[in-house]
Amino acid sequence: MAIQMPHPRHRPANAKDVKSLPKKAKPWTTLFRWLQGPMIRRDEQAATAWIRFAQTAAAQGQKVLVVQSIYLVGRRGTKALVCAAHGGPPQDTWFWWSRLHKGAAVAVSSNIGYGPHTKRDDVIFVGSEQGGSGVHALIPEVTLRRARRHERRMSSTR
Repeated sequence: MAIQMPHPRHRPANAKDVKSLPKKAKPWTTLFRWLQGPMIRRDEQAATAWIRFAQTAAAQGQKVLVVQSIYLVGRRGTKALVCAAHGGPPQDTWFWWSRLHKGAAVAVSSNIGYGPHTKRDDVIFVGSEQGGSGVHALIPEVTLRRARRHERRMSSTR
């Protein structure tokens, strides 16, 4: 049974009756929600992938770092500024035998040592010159951005 909206001239005088009538959705809001549907699904998938990534890295004893900027790409690796996944100050990092992109999240096995080029004692070295790269898994920047957007969306609806 469809409820028909009364003609504006014939609306009931009682304000409660007017409020109880269903409101018609505006076409542009319906279109916006329809277009937003695939984005919300992609964001949910990205959030699931991010949670799985972080849990796997923690279970294997690896650090999760987010690349803030890259300032040197060499033949044997990449120098970058990274932050821990949960935040914190940026820190110089040398990734042996790896090429990374800004914004990527990486699960790494690393150690801290002296950096001769920056003359600092707190440089993170990922991998080793004789060993392998030390980067065990990577999540691209677009996936991380979508996961964070989903997190913000979920926290704003609570």
